[in-house]
Amino acid sequence: MSTISDLRETLDRHAEDLVDTGLTGRAGAVRRQVRVARRRRAATAIVAAAVALGGTVTAVGLAEGRSSTPQPASELGGHAVPAQLTSLGYTYAYTDGVAGAESATLSLPATNAPRLVSWAASGDGLELTGPRHDAWSSGATHFDDFAFVAAGDHPTFTASGDDVALAVYELTDAAPEGVTRDGITFRQQVAGQSLLDAAVADSGAARASADIEGAGAGRLTVAYFCTGGGDGTTVHVSVAGMPAASTAGCTDDTFDPGGIDGRRSLSWTPPPGGTGQVRVWATRGPDGPEVVDPDLRLGVGIYGPAESTERTAGVSLPALTERDGHVWQLVDVETSAPGARKLAVTAPGQDVVAQALLTGVPVGTHGQLHSGSRRLSWVLADDEQTGRVPGVLRADDPALRLELVGPAGPDARMAFALYSQLG
Repeated sequence: MSTISDLRETLDRHAEDLVDTGLTGRAGAVRRQVRVARRRRAATAIVAAAVALGGTVTAVGLAEGRSSTPQPASELGGHAVPAQLTSLGYTYAYTDGVAGAESATLSLPATNAPRLVSWAASGDGLELTGPRHDAWSSGATHFDDFAFVAAGDHPTFTASGDDVALAVYELTDAAPEGVTRDGITFRQQVAGQSLLDAAVADSGAARASADIEGAGAGRLTVAYFCTGGGDGTTVHVSVAGMPAASTAGCTDDTFDPGGIDGRRSLSWTPPPGGTGQVRVWATRGPDGPEVVDPDLRLGVGIYGPAESTERTAGVSLPALTERDGHVWQLVDVETSAPGARKLAVTAPGQDVVAQALLTGVPVGTHGQLHSGSRRLSWVLADDEQTGRVPGVLRADDPALRLELVGPAGPDARMAFALYSQLG
């Protein structure tokens, strides 16, 4: 696996400096600690009945939507259940769960709000399967890790091990630090980027704006959303009076619009002392009049530069990223030789988020991501973006490969940035 020093040697011939922030040396400090528990307690009557039927419990039809009366902490399969969990500043309350002596299965219906699923077991670890037939091992045996379930998803989770339990947590009304209006929040901190200004427009208003003034130097991220505008809506963005984006559709999820997963966003570097506004507005069609709809809702947030970055393959990599309800920290980067057509990476003994990057290729060339024999997503070359995140690369997953489709050229460069779970 490439070290930061190896990367610098690889990129020197292209005049790219890779700034070593010391993150690689701290990799061990951010790895999740395995907590060992060996607790044997009398099971509840439900668990006892499940054991008699074969040790598997299945729950269906758990309460839909946000919990108005959160359940207090209790015991599940002999394990103390935390009353609440937090994810990216949001608070989730325990509502229900299942347990079994050797396995437990939890089937969740679709709801209109996100949830968390956490787990516990006796012994050193347990095996889990989740959405999309994903299977992984976990040493977090005290409800100290979780999987994020997005609104509208209806996954099934199975835990296998010794005295296993699965607990469901629903989103509460407690708002994270940031700018909140009518339950819609632009968080104050997103992966090391601080919120500079944000606005959530009134229902039915076709315009929203936030101020750039005081942004300072560095690259800014503009996150915005549009919902409820109906078919044929086009969303426009201008920065300091200049057109910046125009996209079709107005059906965004208003949960965590400033977050990295699934948000609409663009990047912009203001000139020194730059001032002005970021404006978002909605029209009926690309060139039509402003949308008139009482259900229309617009919002925009401006985030400052990341606290620290590393530079490789022509792009800046943030020290932190977010994925699946967790924060992840950069621990390693692997790059291809100039002009190479393939690059592969495996998880370095722990689960990581792998970010794929592609630069320096001729127009029309792109990358294709593969996991084993499965095709994943395309990766387009864009020096102003930080690539594509196909998801979590688990320790026992097959290698993740990036392959060029089209001419490579002598300056083609591929890279994988690896991020370890921080919280």
